[in-house]
Amino acid sequence: MPKTVLLRLAVALVVSRAAICQCELERLTAPNPETRSYGDSVALSNEFGVIGAPNDSTVHFEAGAVYVYRSTSSGWVGPDTPYASLPPPVAEEHFGDSVAIYEDTILVGAPGDGVGGAAFVLEYDGTLWNPTATLIASDSISGMAFGGAVALEGDRALIGALGSVGGTSAGAAYVFERSGSVWTETAKLTPSDGAPFDAFGKSVSLSGDLALIGSSNEDEEGAYVFDHAAGWAEVQKLVPSDPEPGKS
Repeated sequence: MPKTVLLRLAVALVVSRAAICQCELERLTAPNPETRSYGDSVALSNEFGVIGAPNDSTVHFEAGAVYVYRSTSSGWVGPDTPYASLPPPVAEEHFGDSVAIYEDTILVGAPGDGVGGAAFVLEYDGTLWNPTATLIASDSISGMAFGGAVALEGDRALIGALGSVGGTSAGAAYVFERSGSVWTETAKLTPSDGAPFDAFGKSVSLSGDLALIGSSNEDEEGAYVFDHAAGWAEVQKLVPSDPEPGKS
Protein backbone atom coordinates (compact mmCIF):
# COMPACT_ATOMS: atom_id res chain seq x y z
CA MET A 1 0.00 0.00 0.00
CA PRO A 2 1.47 3.39 -0.94
CA LYS A 3 2.37 5.74 1.86
CA THR A 4 0.69 9.13 2.14
CA VAL A 5 2.06 12.52 3.03
CA LEU A 6 0.22 15.69 3.97
CA LEU A 7 1.60 18.83 2.33
CA ARG A 8 1.49 22.32 3.84
CA LEU A 9 -0.39 24.48 1.34
CA ALA A 10 -3.29 26.95 1.29
CA VAL A 11 -5.33 23.78 1.01
CA ALA A 12 -4.09 20.41 2.19
CA LEU A 13 -3.32 17.79 -0.41
CA VAL A 14 -3.14 14.09 0.30
CA VAL A 15 -0.40 12.65 -1.88
CA SER A 16 0.45 9.04 -2.68
CA ARG A 17 4.18 8.38 -2.44
CA ALA A 18 4.36 5.36 -4.74
CA ALA A 19 7.57 3.92 -6.17
CA ILE A 20 7.10 5.56 -9.56
CA CYS A 21 5.21 8.82 -9.08
CA GLN A 22 3.73 11.21 -6.58
CA CYS A 23 0.04 11.65 -7.31
CA GLU A 24 -2.54 13.84 -5.63
CA LEU A 25 -5.19 11.56 -4.15
CA GLU A 26 -7.49 14.02 -2.49
CA ARG A 27 -7.76 17.70 -1.61
CA LEU A 28 -8.86 18.59 1.90
CA THR A 29 -10.41 22.03 1.92
CA ALA A 30 -11.70 24.04 4.84
CA PRO A 31 -15.42 23.47 5.52
CA ASN A 32 -15.83 27.23 5.66
CA PRO A 33 -14.37 28.97 2.58
CA GLU A 34 -13.62 32.03 4.72
CA THR A 35 -11.36 30.08 7.08
CA ARG A 36 -8.02 31.89 7.25
CA SER A 37 -4.58 30.25 7.18
CA TYR A 38 -5.99 26.75 6.71
CA GLY A 39 -2.98 24.50 6.11
CA ASP A 40 -0.41 26.71 7.87
CA SER A 41 0.54 23.61 9.87
CA VAL A 42 -0.05 19.93 9.16
CA ALA A 43 0.78 16.57 10.72
CA LEU A 44 0.07 12.96 9.79
CA SER A 45 0.14 9.71 11.74
CA ASN A 46 -1.42 6.39 10.75
CA GLU A 47 -4.97 7.14 9.63
CA PHE A 48 -5.25 10.68 11.04
CA GLY A 49 -4.37 13.98 9.42
CA VAL A 50 -4.26 17.22 11.44
CA ILE A 51 -4.53 20.64 9.79
CA GLY A 52 -4.02 23.92 11.62
CA ALA A 53 -5.61 27.27 10.79
CA PRO A 54 -4.03 29.59 13.39
CA ASN A 55 -5.69 32.78 12.07
CA ASP A 56 -9.18 31.34 11.92
CA SER A 57 -11.61 33.99 13.18
CA THR A 58 -14.85 32.00 13.13
CA VAL A 59 -15.40 32.37 16.88
CA HIS A 60 -12.94 35.11 17.91
CA PHE A 61 -10.44 37.18 15.95
CA GLU A 62 -7.47 34.96 15.04
CA ALA A 63 -8.32 32.51 17.81
CA GLY A 64 -7.31 29.69 15.47
CA ALA A 65 -8.65 26.22 14.84
CA VAL A 66 -7.52 22.68 14.16
CA TYR A 67 -9.20 20.22 11.81
CA VAL A 68 -8.80 16.47 12.22
CA TYR A 69 -9.47 14.08 9.35
CA ARG A 70 -9.48 10.30 9.26
CA SER A 71 -8.49 8.09 6.36
CA THR A 72 -10.99 5.34 5.54
CA SER A 73 -11.38 2.81 2.74
CA SER A 74 -13.68 5.26 0.98
CA GLY A 75 -11.43 8.32 1.43
CA TRP A 76 -10.74 10.98 4.04
CA VAL A 77 -13.66 11.91 6.29
CA GLY A 78 -14.08 15.00 8.41
CA PRO A 79 -13.83 17.49 9.87
CA ASP A 80 -17.61 17.55 10.30
CA THR A 81 -17.24 14.11 11.93
CA PRO A 82 -16.67 14.75 15.67
CA TYR A 83 -12.98 13.88 15.91
CA ALA A 84 -12.06 17.07 17.76
CA SER A 85 -13.21 18.50 21.05
CA LEU A 86 -11.13 21.61 21.57
CA PRO A 87 -10.65 24.12 24.45
CA PRO A 88 -12.69 27.35 24.37
CA PRO A 89 -10.97 29.71 21.90
CA VAL A 90 -9.42 33.04 22.89
CA ALA A 91 -8.88 36.02 20.57
CA GLU A 92 -5.38 36.09 18.99
CA GLU A 93 -4.53 32.76 20.59
CA HIS A 94 -3.35 31.38 17.22
CA PHE A 95 -4.38 27.88 18.21
CA GLY A 96 -3.00 25.57 15.51
CA ASP A 97 0.10 27.62 14.73
CA SER A 98 1.90 24.29 15.04
CA VAL A 99 0.62 20.73 15.24
CA ALA A 100 2.06 17.28 15.87
CA ILE A 101 0.51 13.84 16.20
CA TYR A 102 1.78 10.52 17.49
CA GLU A 103 -0.60 7.57 17.47
CA ASP A 104 -3.57 8.60 19.66
CA THR A 105 -2.15 11.93 20.88
CA ILE A 106 -2.21 15.35 19.22
CA LEU A 107 -0.15 18.35 20.35
CA VAL A 108 -1.31 21.81 19.29
CA GLY A 109 0.69 24.99 19.74
CA ALA A 110 -1.01 28.27 20.63
CA PRO A 111 1.74 30.91 20.99
CA GLY A 112 -0.76 33.68 21.70
CA ASP A 113 -2.51 31.93 24.56
CA GLY A 114 -2.31 33.49 28.02
CA VAL A 115 0.89 35.29 28.97
CA GLY A 116 3.55 33.51 26.94
CA GLY A 117 1.77 30.83 24.96
CA ALA A 118 0.70 27.23 25.52
CA ALA A 119 0.48 23.82 23.93
CA PHE A 120 -2.62 21.67 24.21
CA VAL A 121 -2.70 17.87 24.38
CA LEU A 122 -5.64 15.98 22.87
CA GLU A 123 -6.08 12.22 23.19
CA TYR A 124 -8.28 9.93 21.13
CA ASP A 125 -10.71 7.71 23.04
CA GLY A 126 -11.87 5.74 20.03
CA THR A 127 -14.58 8.24 19.13
CA LEU A 128 -13.49 11.77 20.05
CA TRP A 129 -10.30 13.79 20.46
CA ASN A 130 -10.49 15.12 24.00
CA PRO A 131 -8.30 17.84 25.55
CA THR A 132 -6.39 16.26 28.43
CA ALA A 133 -3.58 18.69 29.30
CA THR A 134 -2.34 22.24 28.80
CA LEU A 135 1.45 22.64 28.75
CA ILE A 136 2.97 25.98 29.81
CA ALA A 137 6.62 26.85 30.34
CA SER A 138 7.64 27.06 33.99
CA ASP A 139 9.25 30.46 33.34
CA SER A 140 6.56 31.80 31.02
CA ILE A 141 6.86 35.49 30.18
CA SER A 142 5.00 37.81 27.86
CA GLY A 143 5.91 37.46 24.22
CA MET A 144 7.90 34.24 24.46
CA ALA A 145 5.72 32.58 21.79
CA PHE A 146 5.77 29.20 23.51
CA GLY A 147 4.02 26.76 21.17
CA GLY A 148 5.24 28.32 17.94
CA ALA A 149 6.74 24.93 17.11
CA VAL A 150 5.92 21.50 18.53
CA ALA A 151 7.08 17.92 18.14
CA LEU A 152 5.77 14.73 19.69
CA GLU A 153 7.07 11.20 19.96
CA GLY A 154 5.79 8.61 22.40
CA ASP A 155 5.49 10.20 25.84
CA ARG A 156 7.82 13.08 25.02
CA ALA A 157 6.95 16.53 23.69
CA LEU A 158 9.31 19.25 22.49
CA ILE A 159 8.00 22.81 22.34
CA GLY A 160 9.75 25.82 20.85
CA ALA A 161 9.59 29.34 22.28
CA LEU A 162 11.55 31.58 19.94
CA GLY A 163 10.83 34.70 22.00
CA SER A 164 12.13 33.23 25.26
CA VAL A 165 15.10 34.16 27.46
CA GLY A 166 14.31 37.52 29.00
CA GLY A 167 12.21 38.70 26.09
CA THR A 168 15.26 39.03 23.85
CA SER A 169 14.03 36.54 21.22
CA ALA A 170 17.13 34.45 21.86
CA GLY A 171 14.76 31.50 22.12
CA ALA A 172 14.53 28.19 23.96
CA ALA A 173 12.90 24.79 23.64
CA TYR A 174 11.19 22.85 26.42
CA VAL A 175 10.96 19.11 26.95
CA PHE A 176 7.87 17.62 28.59
CA GLU A 177 7.48 13.96 29.57
CA ARG A 178 4.23 12.09 30.17
CA SER A 179 3.84 9.59 32.99
CA GLY A 180 0.36 8.11 33.03
CA SER A 181 -1.85 11.11 32.39
CA VAL A 182 0.53 13.72 33.86
CA TRP A 183 2.89 15.84 31.76
CA THR A 184 5.95 17.33 33.47
CA GLU A 185 8.50 19.80 32.16
CA THR A 186 11.87 18.02 32.44
CA ALA A 187 14.32 20.22 30.54
CA LYS A 188 14.84 23.64 29.02
CA LEU A 189 17.20 23.61 26.06
CA THR A 190 19.23 26.62 24.92
CA PRO A 191 22.19 26.79 22.53
CA SER A 192 25.77 27.14 23.77
CA ASP A 193 26.27 30.21 21.58
CA GLY A 194 22.84 31.74 22.03
CA ALA A 195 22.43 35.46 21.46
CA PRO A 196 19.55 37.95 21.31
CA PHE A 197 17.28 37.60 18.27
CA ASP A 198 18.59 34.13 17.33
CA ALA A 199 14.99 32.82 17.34
CA PHE A 200 16.19 29.45 18.65
CA GLY A 201 13.14 27.16 18.81
CA LYS A 202 11.63 28.38 15.54
CA SER A 203 11.42 24.73 14.48
CA VAL A 204 11.73 21.51 16.48
CA SER A 205 11.86 17.77 15.84
CA LEU A 206 12.18 14.59 17.93
CA SER A 207 13.56 11.16 17.09
CA GLY A 208 14.37 8.69 19.83
CA ASP A 209 16.76 10.32 22.30
CA LEU A 210 17.63 13.15 19.91
CA ALA A 211 16.10 16.61 19.60
CA LEU A 212 16.82 18.87 16.63
CA ILE A 213 16.09 22.56 17.12
CA GLY A 214 16.28 25.25 14.47
CA SER A 215 17.63 28.76 14.97
CA SER A 216 17.27 31.42 12.31
CA ASN A 217 17.66 35.17 12.03
CA GLU A 218 19.15 37.68 9.62
CA ASP A 219 22.76 37.14 10.73
CA GLU A 220 23.04 33.47 11.63
CA GLU A 221 21.20 30.27 10.88
CA GLY A 222 21.63 26.67 11.92
CA ALA A 223 20.19 23.76 13.85
CA TYR A 224 21.30 22.19 17.10
CA VAL A 225 21.28 18.53 18.11
CA PHE A 226 20.63 17.65 21.77
CA ASP A 227 20.90 14.13 23.20
CA HIS A 228 18.72 12.91 26.05
CA ALA A 229 21.17 10.06 26.72
CA ALA A 230 23.79 12.73 27.47
CA GLY A 231 21.53 14.60 29.87
CA TRP A 232 20.09 16.74 27.07
CA ALA A 233 23.54 18.10 26.29
CA GLU A 234 24.09 19.91 23.01
CA VAL A 235 26.15 17.50 20.90
CA GLN A 236 26.42 19.28 17.56
CA LYS A 237 25.51 22.41 15.65
CA LEU A 238 24.53 21.95 12.02
CA VAL A 239 25.18 24.85 9.65
CA PRO A 240 24.89 25.14 5.87
CA SER A 241 28.09 24.65 3.87
CA ASP A 242 27.47 27.93 2.05
CA PRO A 243 25.66 30.16 4.56
CA GLU A 244 23.98 33.28 3.26
CA PRO A 245 22.96 35.71 6.02
CA GLY A 246 19.32 36.65 5.87
CA LYS A 247 18.30 33.62 3.74
CA SER A 248 16.37 31.90 6.50
